Amino acid sequence: MSGKQIYLDLTGNAEPVYSGLSNGATIWVDCATGDGFGYFKVKKGPDATFKLREVYAYPNPAKNGVNSIIHIECGIADNVEIKLYNIAGELVSEKKIDGTDWQVMDNKYCYEYTVMANTIASGVYIYYIDAQKSGEKPIKVVKKLALIR
Repeated sequence: MSGKQIYLDLTGNAEPVYSGLSNGATIWVDCATGDGFGYFKVKKGPDATFKLREVYAYPNPAKNGVNSIIHIECGIADNVEIKLYNIAGELVSEKKIDGTDWQVMDNKYCYEYTVMANTIASGVYIYYIDAQKSGEKPIKVVKKLALIR
């Protein structure tokens, strides 16, 4: 459907039109209002399918007090939990992200958590990701993050 042209009657509707498809794809319709009729270009949105894509922290290592961001690409989840442990296995930080708090970056659904450099000591940390979606196998990832203050 990408690149096809359509006409829609938007009389009284000043919001862009959105439609979720049964196969998990998304169609976003960008529109300009005016007399209620417009010319539209339809483009395919990000894939909402719940599956593991990329998980990383950047910058890593985080130096000179710079915060590090943990980035998770897994489609749309019901919730995402991030736990940060020190090398001794002690829980240092924990964040639960609601599934509706996603972002779209590079045409991919993602969740992000900022590790505040001024709240933890220099060292190597292990971050654990647990993404959940009803009826799906959970996504669990373990990776390392270094912080140098």
